[in-house]
Amino acid sequence: MAEGKGALFQSAPTYHSKKLGKSVRRGRDATGGKETSLATDYDDIAEEYREIKNEPWRLYCEEYMMRKLASDVTAKSVLDLACGEGHLSRRMKRWGAARVLGVDLSQGMIDLARRQEAEHPLGIEYEVRDVRGLDLGETFDLVVSGWLLSYSPTKGDLLEMTQAIAGHLKPGGRYAAIDNHHDIEYRHFEQLRPYNLGKVVPEIVTDETPVRILPYLKSGQSFELEVYHYSQATYEWALQAAGLSRIVWHRPEVAQEGIDRFGSEYWDYWINHPFLMGLEATRG
Repeated sequence: MAEGKGALFQSAPTYHSKKLGKSVRRGRDATGGKETSLATDYDDIAEEYREIKNEPWRLYCEEYMMRKLASDVTAKSVLDLACGEGHLSRRMKRWGAARVLGVDLSQGMIDLARRQEAEHPLGIEYEVRDVRGLDLGETFDLVVSGWLLSYSPTKGDLLEMTQAIAGHLKPGGRYAAIDNHHDIEYRHFEQLRPYNLGKVVPEIVTDETPVRILPYLKSGQSFELEVYHYSQATYEWALQAAGLSRIVWHRPEVAQEGIDRFGSEYWDYWINHPFLMGLEATRG
């Protein structure tokens, strides 16, 4: 896939968490040399991040796709990486998983997840852990993630994440994910505002290029999330190097319920200029 240009979009006031941009965890690049850190500190924006989970695109696209990608989870063990405040973990449990473990680097996010578990017990476990270098000492039938791989500052970090995924899958186990779409060459982001989103993409985009995502809150303000661009070829290199195969990419799909509620025209731009992608892969 050719790498290219993107458009800039930002219209409403943006505020930044006090810790945004500070080091969260040090890592290394693909050569084992340069140290890196994750830019977005979710401890400060946990409550705000929780609010955007109720956006239509989250409910009728992201969640709909994840259920299809995960397939039947009945009686299966599931590891949710970068689980945040536990939204996907709770869905997995309600969809029939026998056991769900959620892992996230942010203490603030895990605190929210555990609060939800205390208020509405489902038997979900949560741990504060970094996916890079993760070793839980056990394997699962299914590993899932919502917005994990694109948070890798370097290809070395990306490889560490895919190794953690593969290392926690049983032989024949599957990985299902939703993440930032890797094909940004032809897209423009001026029309993301109806979905309460903005995206800032540099003029020149290559692997490891930071991309800013701006979710908008009900107040009209936005907060900033920083992810990193990788080509499809780089993603597949990292997945295959970790021992994952049968890699399949999925363009956005919208549940019929979402089309009925908002109309097909509302979703046209979302489908034709994909903001996210679906991914599945298998160990062994």
